[in-house]
Amino acid sequence: STGDNRSIDPPRGLFGGGNGLPGSVVLNPRTPEAEVLPAKISNRRLKAGDRLEITLVSGAGFGDPRQRDPEAVLGDVLDGHLTEAAAREDYGVAIDGAGQQVDQPATDRLRQAD
Repeated sequence: STGDNRSIDPPRGLFGGGNGLPGSVVLNPRTPEAEVLPAKISNRRLKAGDRLEITLVSGAGFGDPRQRDPEAVLGDVLDGHLTEAAAREDYGVAIDGAGQQVDQPATDRLRQAD
């Protein structure tokens, strides 16, 4: 039984924040028999060897991501929550070549370009 309420209508961001990502349940993903299951399903019998891929709904953003403290964004990169590319594209934060600190001049240029 599944109960995903946000597979069609993902969470909406507020005050300039980005929308969240939808959830999904896929039976036998990445196979010729792959089947996306509906958000509400009960009593579906699975066979031995079947696999389920369950993607949970993500949260939505709150506020303009370009206003977020660059050091907080760096922390998310270092913790593996964001890629350096996402930090640059979504938050306007450039990380130095060593991947260990904010490149403030490049960050200023990115944020001024918007």
